[in-house]
Amino acid sequence: MANVTWCAFDGPEAVSQAATDRLLAAMHRALDARGRADLVLTGGSLGIAMLANLTSERFAARLPQDLAGVHLWWGDERFVGRSDEDRNSGQALDAMAGALSGATLHLVPGPEEAASPEDAAASYARELAGVEFDIVFLGMGPDGHIASLFPGHEQVLEDSADALAELDSPKPPPQRVTMSGSRLRAAAEIVLLFAGEEKHAAAAALLAGASLDGEQTRANVPAPSSAGALELPARLALTDRTTVLSDVSARQLIEAGGAKER
Repeated sequence: MANVTWCAFDGPEAVSQAATDRLLAAMHRALDARGRADLVLTGGSLGIAMLANLTSERFAARLPQDLAGVHLWWGDERFVGRSDEDRNSGQALDAMAGALSGATLHLVPGPEEAASPEDAAASYARELAGVEFDIVFLGMGPDGHIASLFPGHEQVLEDSADALAELDSPKPPPQRVTMSGSRLRAAAEIVLLFAGEEKHAAAAALLAGASLDGEQTRANVPAPSSAGALELPARLALTDRTTVLSDVSARQLIEAGGAKER
């Protein structure tokens, strides 16, 4: 069982702001502890909004003065050119508008640097060697995918490499590079983000067989089987170190599914 923290907010804006809070907290905590912060970012509307929030006065005032020890990574990337609007990193950098301009960027190689997604994944895996992530942010799609780990795709269960090629994504563009589920799960902290009714069915499936503790903000979730992870890759994101930020409570989802409260 994984004991997951589940926080519900009133809409996507509040979810993104809570994510920004956690990004900044993890950044400061890691810099204070070891002088370096390794942060894994995500795309999607909430992941980009989280970064855009850094330009607001409320969050900009809390940024470290010295960002030299901050390292930014991407949990997945579309295998397209650096200037392509589909690139997660490009969207992120546009959203931040220089807020983290002193940080080190670890960009997934694109066609300019790698002959294929397989080559790009191998290159990124080499760069990831020995890196310990302080926090990983993951969005969840309506089908329950995280990063570029999609239901039914063999990459979901692959743990022989830190980065993998996805050649047939059900969402365009088809060619991508993604961190493996095992690499993402190894982070000191994981934050799973989602909002919107179209995500609630997948969220309810995440909590199948789960129970609430007395505080209502923690859910005990069964460890995923291989079949369960293949069906719903977001199950890989649920660990004792995971916080879910969403627009629906675990209680609502568990009660709707008929599970019992402890």
